[in-house]
Amino acid sequence: MAYRIILLLFLILILNQCKGSSTEHGSIKKIKPIVKFFRKAEPSLGNKFLKFDYMYPLTEKEAETLGNFFRVLYNKKGDVLNSEEYVEHTLRDGIIYYHTPDFKKIITIKKHDGSRTLSTYRFNYENKDKIIMTHYNDVDKIVGKKIDSYNNSQLTKQEIFQNDKKVLELQYNYKNPNDYTIKYIQNNKNILTQTYEKGLLVIVQLPNGSSKSYSYNDNSRITEEKIFTKDKLNQSIKKSYDEKGNLTKIQSYNNNNKPHGKWFEIDEKGNLKKIEIHKNGTLVYHTNFINNDKGLLSKEETFRGKRLLHYYQYFYNDKNYFLKRIKYNPNKKPLEREEYKYEDGRLTLKEYFKNNKIVRRQVFRGGEWNDISTKDIPKLDIPDLKENKKDVKKENKDKKE
Repeated sequence: MAYRIILLLFLILILNQCKGSSTEHGSIKKIKPIVKFFRKAEPSLGNKFLKFDYMYPLTEKEAETLGNFFRVLYNKKGDVLNSEEYVEHTLRDGIIYYHTPDFKKIITIKKHDGSRTLSTYRFNYENKDKIIMTHYNDVDKIVGKKIDSYNNSQLTKQEIFQNDKKVLELQYNYKNPNDYTIKYIQNNKNILTQTYEKGLLVIVQLPNGSSKSYSYNDNSRITEEKIFTKDKLNQSIKKSYDEKGNLTKIQSYNNNNKPHGKWFEIDEKGNLKKIEIHKNGTLVYHTNFINNDKGLLSKEETFRGKRLLHYYQYFYNDKNYFLKRIKYNPNKKPLEREEYKYEDGRLTLKEYFKNNKIVRRQVFRGGEWNDISTKDIPKLDIPDLKENKKDVKKENKDKKE
């Protein structure tokens, strides 16, 4: 149930922030778009769905080298025409926005994976006080609906339906256009309340008394999150930014204001530099991330104090495609490895090894990763550890040069 609610909230987030494209069939070609590239948020940093302006801008060359990025097309007004997410150089998720020629109304939104349409959202504006968005699946069958209700052009209610059954309702109550609350109603019960001030989310409250508050800097970036249980502070998360507004640090504290949980350090390019794990004010262990001159992750080392626990090395081909990651103990003995294989430039296969034996295999089918039983895995020509050691020596030699 919680996962379903998260998906619904994400859908609402996308639709409430959309401002892109032109009429449905082919009019994008009439506009020469502005193309921008952004680094994907680190998965370990939590929110995958950060706004584009919260991400680290990249040049096209940097994006092509990294292989994990967002490619976003804008018109001259700044409306989003198209956004694409690339994972390991492969288009995984794309969204195309179609608007009226004046860009004031969305007509259609289409999600795709580069080869086929996954979902389509069509908008109806026939009733001036309602906007009806109908959700179609990959075979153009209606699977859901969202109805936005307005009063004097002000959004007052959103109703979410799945297969004709209402699953969620959002009720808006305003003090003024920028200060308001949103109540999330499910099965006639309030499951969540959000409070906005000056257009920014400042409080999230649950019926059980738990809540989260947000503080912002002058650029509307979150500087601190506080998590409460029945008015008692449990955790605070502080965030720091550089002069360009890029996130540089995330630090977590317990209710006694002592370092507790994960701390992150990020460089100006969005590369993860360090993760620290704290417990009640004590640093338990930390991991350093080392990048090569192309900005690609080449090594990560985990320490407890000054003692090395283990490390990983990363290997790429001459096109900067990620090929494998090997885990070593402090004595440089290989323990585990992951290998990635491509077809026509698209990542299609992942293989996992322990003690040089394959333990898991995944193939990309139907838009998602699927496990293959190890019993069904044929005997493979697996490189021996001597070859891995040569790779390590070669990389170390390259670094010295």
